[in-house]
Amino acid sequence: MTEYSAFIPAQRLHWTLSLSPDGTTVAYVSDASGQFNVWTQPLTGGPARQLTFFTDQAVRELAWAPDGSRIAFTADTCGNEQTQVYLIDADGGAPVRLSAAADRQYYLAEKTPFDPSGRYLLCSGNDRDPAVPDLIVYDLSDGTSMRFPGAPGRVLFPLAISPDGRRLLAGGFGSNTEYDSYVADLAYPGSPPEPVSAHLRGTYHYPGPWDGDGSGFYIRTTAVDGDHASLAHLSIADRTLTVIDSPCWDVEDVAVSGDGRTIVWSINEDGRSVLRARHDGIRGEVPPIPDGVVEVINVSADGAVAAILLDTASRPLEVAIVALATARPVRYLTDTRPPALASAEPAKPAVSASVAPALIRYPSGDGTRIPALLYRPAGSERHPVLVSIHGGPDQQSRPSYDPLIQYLLANGIGVLQPNVRGSSGYGYAWQGRVHRDWGGVDLEDFAAAAAYLRSLDWVACDRLAVIGKSYGGFAALSCVSRLPDLWAAGVSICGPANLETLARSMPPHWATTVATVIGDPDKDADKLRERSPVTYADQIKAPLLVIQGANDPRVPKAEADQIVKRATANGAEVTYLVFDDEGHGFTNRNNDTKAHTAIAKFLVENLLR
Repeated sequence: MTEYSAFIPAQRLHWTLSLSPDGTTVAYVSDASGQFNVWTQPLTGGPARQLTFFTDQAVRELAWAPDGSRIAFTADTCGNEQTQVYLIDADGGAPVRLSAAADRQYYLAEKTPFDPSGRYLLCSGNDRDPAVPDLIVYDLSDGTSMRFPGAPGRVLFPLAISPDGRRLLAGGFGSNTEYDSYVADLAYPGSPPEPVSAHLRGTYHYPGPWDGDGSGFYIRTTAVDGDHASLAHLSIADRTLTVIDSPCWDVEDVAVSGDGRTIVWSINEDGRSVLRARHDGIRGEVPPIPDGVVEVINVSADGAVAAILLDTASRPLEVAIVALATARPVRYLTDTRPPALASAEPAKPAVSASVAPALIRYPSGDGTRIPALLYRPAGSERHPVLVSIHGGPDQQSRPSYDPLIQYLLANGIGVLQPNVRGSSGYGYAWQGRVHRDWGGVDLEDFAAAAAYLRSLDWVACDRLAVIGKSYGGFAALSCVSRLPDLWAAGVSICGPANLETLARSMPPHWATTVATVIGDPDKDADKLRERSPVTYADQIKAPLLVIQGANDPRVPKAEADQIVKRATANGAEVTYLVFDDEGHGFTNRNNDTKAHTAIAKFLVENLLR
């Protein structure tokens, strides 16, 4: 049996990258040192260079300064998500912290944090009021800062400073299906940012990068068809919306070259990313990319190349280079492939080839067709199957690399990843279906997933398991507690057990989102308790593995404690792993390996009997 370690990527990359202003170097975040740190690497290849050397802190975002001399980044400590803003010289050295309060959250602007001169740095922070994040502009020339107050009931997040250095662009978050766009004048600090998308149809208006001259910005909006995120341009002067691309799928990321002439965007087509581009207003050809997911796009100043983070079922997340307006294939800059998929010796075969999923749709109880990814192991015998549930709930299972899945497949265990109602990627009506209905229609879809698997002639019907993280952990706990006869094992990672206590424990600035997505802990308390896995803990029959980070600010450890205590008291077989130096997931590489090795062992022991 091939060990789980053979499937672990050589390094994990975080979902952020930035091209240097001269287009010669890319900065990204890797855990090659054991923790997520800042690294840089020439686009021509050559050795990567580590710039930060954190062991307890994890870098989350980064951006290059306009003159290439410095890099701004954020980092938190032991997974507590109290991210702080730093600057570091591009040649290395000691990072300098800019943010003021260590127990608050600060974020870099998503697209262009610096103004063209490099004097100003746009961020956000909730240091004034934990419930209302403000936009903060640091003046790097004298160490002062300017503040633009946030909007109560909305979580403001910064996007970019305009190319003329006059305006700030921000988004306002209500839930994953509710976004607004805001603009502020840099000359008037203290003034609230002005909403500029309120007149548009629909509720999703996610601002993107500025155009080349700062007269408007690109926006992903449901204003076009009411259900999908189309790409458009919004003029600041007259608020005119000009549609650029309106596929029957969601536009996911948008990037613009420094000269403003080239725009590149990605489209989620049934889970697979497709790139499109436009130069000087004319649609251009883009080299095809492998089937997978583009997580981030960054375009060079001259529009010649794009750096992307690319994840596929056959290769883990990598930094890849796309030569725009050419037919040249995508070129990988990093190599994160694990021993099971690659070998340092060209003549030596890999331990096993990765298995790509089939896109299927199965019927739920009311006849609704549920999209899902199905991985089938080799062999004609009957195989156990793991139902793997994504987080969110507004997320989507997509054809990307997962070492646990590949390990299970190599050992004869299949995997089904359902995108039940509540998942993103299939329109905003589908995505919002589970809001205030956790443990309702989604549980029906999970029950139908088990029924579908039992109908397949290659599936061992008595050996189905379920796993999930965050919302997926809640779903896994719901499955083993409310559908106890269907499962041979269950795994919950950072999973809520009690929706009422979860809603009451959320950070203050998430109050509106919690009420919209989960429910009001006061008005909906009875329903939240009725839908909580802990209410049904005495029904759990399957062996259960619960994994939790002690510093988790989203799903506190008390949630895991509740289900473990109640299930154990009722005689369930429960294994409980707590990581004292982690939060909502794993930033430390050793911890991630330890947790997933335990999961792999637990599943094999309970499914391959």
